[in-house]
Amino acid sequence: MSLEIRHLRVLQAIAETGSLTQAAARLGLTQPALTSQLKRIERTIGGKLFERTRTGVRPTPYGQVVLSAARGVLVGMDHLNSLLRQNKDDGGTAVLRIGTVGTRLTARWAELLEEQLNGMAVRIRTGSTSRSLVRLLAGDQLDAAEVHEVPGYELVWPEGVAHRVLQPFEPIHVALHRAHRLAHVDAVPLTELACERWALEPPDETGIHGAFLAACAAAGFTPQIHHNVSSSLAASHAVQAGVAVTLCLATSRENASMVVRRLVGDPIWVRRVVGWRTVLPERVARAVRRAVVQAYLEQVDNNPCYARWFADRPELRPEVVD
Repeated sequence: MSLEIRHLRVLQAIAETGSLTQAAARLGLTQPALTSQLKRIERTIGGKLFERTRTGVRPTPYGQVVLSAARGVLVGMDHLNSLLRQNKDDGGTAVLRIGTVGTRLTARWAELLEEQLNGMAVRIRTGSTSRSLVRLLAGDQLDAAEVHEVPGYELVWPEGVAHRVLQPFEPIHVALHRAHRLAHVDAVPLTELACERWALEPPDETGIHGAFLAACAAAGFTPQIHHNVSSSLAASHAVQAGVAVTLCLATSRENASMVVRRLVGDPIWVRRVVGWRTVLPERVARAVRRAVVQAYLEQVDNNPCYARWFADRPELRPEVVD
């Protein structure tokens, strides 16, 4: 086996996380597959690179030498890829790849970036979770991403990826059918939803599901999850049909059949964060940050309930100027 760039990224992930399990999750592999790959790399290089500890793994002295050289190679490759990507489109147009979990902010962010970067082509990629988007950033498959972070389920930001908090405290809301008995109030007590039928996506690595169950337990009940749906869009369809309620982001848009309301006390909340690869030219990185703030502020008015709450908290308003 000859050594390739992807093998160096494997070593980097193991060193940064100090754990084969966490490194495998970052790289989208199973732990046995990662362990087998590490053994092949060690055979190729001719020495043991990591040793086990009580808390995980750490580089051996030989591994430290190899990792130091690998980091230099990876930084150089990332810089080269960034330069090449700026002229990779079929028409010679510079390309910027952005990712989100499919929020309404996505299209507007892309539109603003193309305006601010003088016609640079922006390509959108949606991910199933925020952690999957961070992995795409780490693997040089995205240049920037807007993600959500749940307290207690903090994201691990890899080397070569910078990040900034866009919104430090955004309460998770509940979507109700417009004819629901609580649709007329601005803030709904979670206890009032104890007997409701919920439509939710299955538990995943984001932590939203766990935070919801913890909030319900603190309120003294176990939620009735009647509909396990594949996406937030499917959940909203169940709400509009009048057969369920669901959780949603504060910037979710209301419509003729659905309203979006706060939960009293804001028991579930997220941070919204923007991350970008540090090899991006500073002009592009500034545009990424500026455009995502502008797009977010425009989305606040999607939900009048959240817009009123947000207006009363100027300290949470992100600055457009970098």
